[in-house]
Amino acid sequence: MIYVCILHKGFCTFQIVNVENKFWDTMVLGIYQLFSSRCLYLLSMAYITAGTTLTVLPSSSVKVNQSVTLQCELDANSSSPPIVSFEIQSPFSSICTLDSSHGECRNTSDPFVNIFNTSCPSTTRFIIQVIVPSNWNNVSVLCQSLSKKSNNVVFIVKDIPEVESNTSSPYIVLEGQTATLVCSLTNANPTANITWRWIKTDIPNAVLHNGHSYIIPNITRERSGSYNCTVSNSLGISNAATIKVHVLYKPEVRSLTPSPYKIIEGETSTLECTVTDANPSTNITWKWIKIASPNMVLYNGPNYTIPNIQRGRSGSYSCTASNSVGTSEAVKVIIDVLYKPFIEEKMETVVNESNKVILTRVIDSNPLSNVSWYDGPNLLKSEITVNTTSFVIAKARCTDTKNFTLTASNVMQRNVSSLIELIVNCKPISDINNITLEVLDDTGFAFSTTIIAYPKPDYVLMTDDGTISNGIEHNMTVNAVNNYTIYITKTSVKPGEYGKFVIYVNNAFGETSISVNLVPQKKPTSPRLLTVACNVWTAKIQWMSFFNSGDHQTFTVHSLIAQQEASRSEAIQDLGENKLHYAHLLNLQPSTEYMFYVVAQNRHGNSSSEMKACRTLPEEYTNYNHIVGGSFAGTILLVVLVLVTVFLIRRRYACTCKIKVKPVQQMKTIHTTQQLQNKKVQKGTYMTN
Repeated sequence: MIYVCILHKGFCTFQIVNVENKFWDTMVLGIYQLFSSRCLYLLSMAYITAGTTLTVLPSSSVKVNQSVTLQCELDANSSSPPIVSFEIQSPFSSICTLDSSHGECRNTSDPFVNIFNTSCPSTTRFIIQVIVPSNWNNVSVLCQSLSKKSNNVVFIVKDIPEVESNTSSPYIVLEGQTATLVCSLTNANPTANITWRWIKTDIPNAVLHNGHSYIIPNITRERSGSYNCTVSNSLGISNAATIKVHVLYKPEVRSLTPSPYKIIEGETSTLECTVTDANPSTNITWKWIKIASPNMVLYNGPNYTIPNIQRGRSGSYSCTASNSVGTSEAVKVIIDVLYKPFIEEKMETVVNESNKVILTRVIDSNPLSNVSWYDGPNLLKSEITVNTTSFVIAKARCTDTKNFTLTASNVMQRNVSSLIELIVNCKPISDINNITLEVLDDTGFAFSTTIIAYPKPDYVLMTDDGTISNGIEHNMTVNAVNNYTIYITKTSVKPGEYGKFVIYVNNAFGETSISVNLVPQKKPTSPRLLTVACNVWTAKIQWMSFFNSGDHQTFTVHSLIAQQEASRSEAIQDLGENKLHYAHLLNLQPSTEYMFYVVAQNRHGNSSSEMKACRTLPEEYTNYNHIVGGSFAGTILLVVLVLVTVFLIRRRYACTCKIKVKPVQQMKTIHTTQQLQNKKVQKGTYMTN
């Protein structure tokens, strides 16, 4: 086996020639630049043998960019040329080629090697210093001469780790989705796990997760922010790779209008909504609806205005806001339109007599009303805060046909009223069923009677024998829906026309009759004396009046002493038939027996009541003698005390005093104030009530 140098472009390539097998096995041993002062070395046959040693100082386990010394020691007995090549195995690359004569690197093919010092202390020792790059980790290095190879040295390069983000930044994710952040590790020896931190957290160094990926399930808007991934080993900590996370979410809406929103009917209402949070917060679209009609969009905007609002617009409204992510939860506003009471209008209620009646009305108002039922000025019933009211009559009577008044009040308006008409079907009822008329011959009469009935009645006048009474004028007028007046008139009554006739009044529900008795006029019926009460100076007389026999009557009260008239009253007007009357006779004598009676008189005569006896009370006296005597004695005692006092104080003065005391005359007996007043009343004076 021999070495042959083939020169090409100034470089010599050594090849091994196997003579025995007659073919060329070529192996590149090294590339050496030929300089102008040198010639081609003729190499003698040499075999690769052990003895070349590669040493790394201080160690083959180094930090990245650390300076190390590669020392190649040849066998001292080596016959090879003083040229050494430092190489990297698998894949092959040349670090440096040295010859002892120059001590400089040549033919360097590894672009990552930074050689800053070389030396050749002897023809068997070759030294280079290099900066170890990060790609030398687990790389095998050797040196060789033209004939021999050294041992392999494997480098362990320790490097500060580096990370890079595999997730785009900013990272866009929708709220509620799962966010996955990924970082990858590069150039780490020794290796380490990736650590995730959230810059937004109050504790900056708080570790969220260890690993290549950080997963945030069901992410919320609060998790928006910057996240860092870093890695550290014994050499240090990497620079952080930052991923900005943007969590997108639908808007949140708040109402600026209070709910319930109270407004007076006819005014302008404005409902306002605002977005409190949204991402993105641009291109917001609005929608207002009435909840009862969800498919009808009322307005697209944050503020919804309703001019001249009416009660029908009361109800629940909602506003929503939408962005590219979705639509907000609806915000509800209740509109409460306030308005005055309106009482339901109905036709009149018609019932039969004795039936139960329920009068009901609906009150439309907001707020609810306080209601009252009236019969004229009389309050029948009151209720508070109602929308329906009823008035019940357990048993309807004919007189219940009337208009009841219902009033309703709330804060919007007071005393809104409505007439509630009730009609009771009933047979006719007369205000009087027996009438006696006393008339003079050839004179007439006229009277009327009131009838209550519904429906309108018919009437007829008939005599006792059943014939229709002639010569009497009559007619009926309507006073109210159930109230009528029948007027009866006759201009002249003949002697043979006295007697009775009947007015028959009827309708579909029954009949009533009024008996009329025509009698010649005469003096009044005698009154009945009821009681007489005597005092000292007066007497109170009470009596009952009777029929005036068809002519106006008056009364006088009389008193007698021993069959002689003592006093009488002036004329007292008649209050009507079967009515109580009162009168007082004054200026009577005390302790005196009187007889009292009442006289009724009209143009045709008079009639007297029975007599009643009554004795007036005795007169009362007052004795003043002891009062006068006590006053006189007290006066004498007072004078004596004065004289003694003057005597003791002024003894040196002599004083002769004469006191004349005129005896007080005894007081005459007088009457009480009431008695004196009574004495002033002239005889014949009377009082009535």
